[in-house]
Amino acid sequence: MHFNELPAEIRLTIFRQATLKVSQYEDTSVDYRPFEAVALRDRDWSSSAQRALDVKMAVVLVCKEWKRIATEMLYECIRIQHGTEALLTALEGHLQDALFDNGRWVRRVEISEKVLDFDPFNPQMVLRVLERCPLVETVVRPCLYSAFSELGPTLGKVRLEPGQVFPSFPSIKRIDWWSPGVTPGRGTYWNSNPEFFVELVAHAPNLQYLTLSHRNQHSDYWSIISLHRTQNNLFVYPPYKSITTLRIEGKVENAFILANAVLPNLKRLVLGGLYAQKQSIIKTLGHLVRHLEFLDFGVQPDAFSPPPMSGFGTGHVFQSCPNLEEFCAPLSLGTTLLQENTNVVLHNLRCIRIKMDSSTLFTSPDFGYFIRDKLTSPELERICLCGKPEAWKENACYKVLEEIVAQRNLAPLECYSA
Repeated sequence: MHFNELPAEIRLTIFRQATLKVSQYEDTSVDYRPFEAVALRDRDWSSSAQRALDVKMAVVLVCKEWKRIATEMLYECIRIQHGTEALLTALEGHLQDALFDNGRWVRRVEISEKVLDFDPFNPQMVLRVLERCPLVETVVRPCLYSAFSELGPTLGKVRLEPGQVFPSFPSIKRIDWWSPGVTPGRGTYWNSNPEFFVELVAHAPNLQYLTLSHRNQHSDYWSIISLHRTQNNLFVYPPYKSITTLRIEGKVENAFILANAVLPNLKRLVLGGLYAQKQSIIKTLGHLVRHLEFLDFGVQPDAFSPPPMSGFGTGHVFQSCPNLEEFCAPLSLGTTLLQENTNVVLHNLRCIRIKMDSSTLFTSPDFGYFIRDKLTSPELERICLCGKPEAWKENACYKVLEEIVAQRNLAPLECYSA
């Protein structure tokens, strides 16, 4: 059978396999995954996406038949950076009987941290793009991690026409928002209120996964929003019953506390930066959390800031989250856990996930010592190790973990790649 005689859905599957890039699943998935890489910080999303797009474009240009089948691959992940008018035209397509013909394929929209051809103080163009993507599921304002980089401005409030309201986006399930636009210590805070982000969250009724971060964890960026924009503040709207995963990096807690956050179905909490700074959030929401993940200290938003004299605050986190069923952390956190805690009691804990990192020979066993000597978890069933099995078996912590498995009659150690 000739290739062009195959059903269209089979040919599309073949095209996808031929153009699949390493991070395709991460780019389009809305689900929580332990130790998830962050676009443009832990992995280079842009360059890999561009390479994949070049291959997809080559496929589409082979013939009209292939273009008809494979065009949707070009629009699954789009970026708003420059040429926005052309992007709007492309999303609308060419079929008169199909509104937003190409926009219907979009699942992920990235709003570049570099604003080149639209007004960040009135981001109507961004709103227009989103309106032309009726099935978009993920919206990202990425982090370009660099301590000395000049980053783009915050997106302000869209100036709507009289009688016009901010549209609803029921298809959006995930928003990852790194706020790059305010640099403290330069005299004033310009355009410091991210009204566009606030409105987007408020008009995404089915939002499940929310990431909040600011590049400088010691600034009062989110505090200013809370104090001066209370009427438009995050979470002053009705309870967000659909949010199940909250990822927090940097100093963002006041945006929640002053607005009395109501997240009744929160299950997963991912914490980055200095945990002690987020005590208010954890105290308010900790009893709801079933899955807790600590991010690697090495990639926190402000890696040049030293930890506070009081430590990282892991003990407070455990006290505030008594109902944990799963705990995830990098191997390098072991020494901190061992030093900051005396007796951690988690009656419902069933799984511990540890991510391999660049821990030294002298500190890597500490995570195992923490589990053995400081953690009381009668329901613990298994310990899962993220990383290459051969690397784990050569690590000093592995032997300690094997002893724990044998003593507590746990399931055999399970290694898997992230």
